[in-house]
Amino acid sequence: MEQALLVGTLGYSIGHRVMGIHVVRLGGGPAGPVPALVRSLLLCLVIPAVIFDPDHRGLHDKAMNTVLVRM
Repeated sequence: MEQALLVGTLGYSIGHRVMGIHVVRLGGGPAGPVPALVRSLLLCLVIPAVIFDPDHRGLHDKAMNTVLVRM
């Protein structure tokens, strides 16, 4: 739940902040609470996180139209 709350409001979780990355929508805006919650739920399934495209976006990011960027 921490993941969904922090990514939805701040754009990063504690781990993201430590690693210097930020979750944003492809258009550049914040991820928002609902996409962050669905993204977190998909991460719990593990499979979406280990299947990724050439841009290194997991299925959970593709489904929610988000991307991780360096801060």
